[in-house]
Amino acid sequence: MSLASKAAHVGPVPNGLHPSADQIAVYRSFLASYATGAAGPVNLGNRTIPLELPDSDIRDGCLKGIVLLELASLRSGSQPLTPEVVDETNVRLVDPEHQASAVKTSDPSLAIHNGAPVEDAVRAASASGLLQVSGIAFDRKRRYGVMAFGFSCGELCGHGGTLVFEKAHGQWRRVKRGCRVWVS
Repeated sequence: MSLASKAAHVGPVPNGLHPSADQIAVYRSFLASYATGAAGPVNLGNRTIPLELPDSDIRDGCLKGIVLLELASLRSGSQPLTPEVVDETNVRLVDPEHQASAVKTSDPSLAIHNGAPVEDAVRAASASGLLQVSGIAFDRKRRYGVMAFGFSCGELCGHGGTLVFEKAHGQWRRVKRGCRVWVS
């Protein structure tokens, strides 16, 4: 079995750990905009990463006025992502450990060191990159949902940040609130 087919395999999800309808809707909203324009499928880790929110974002920053529930469990826990999260998007669920190996192999700095043009090296690295999303914290009224994401395509190749979504007229949409972002 090739690395790509191993990475694309997703095992069964234990009972009781399926994402809620609101979580699925937030993830789909994010993925629909994130994967738009991607040359090929985006590789999404099949488990969430911890949601780490700086105190400055909570107290004075982009989350001011939003009281989130269950932050402690989201800071330390991981939840499986199921196929309905990526339904109808240009995204495939992958095992993050297997995909991390592919990311190391296709690190653009290695290709550039071996004479590849920068644009080609970054394009190849992005194709094998790994997108990971955190669990989603909601406020009590489930009007706001907050998540983090990170995309890694090599040691100095990636980006991510914290995002806020608001539910209006039954739809989850990202709102601009000036949360932290990072680029490598």
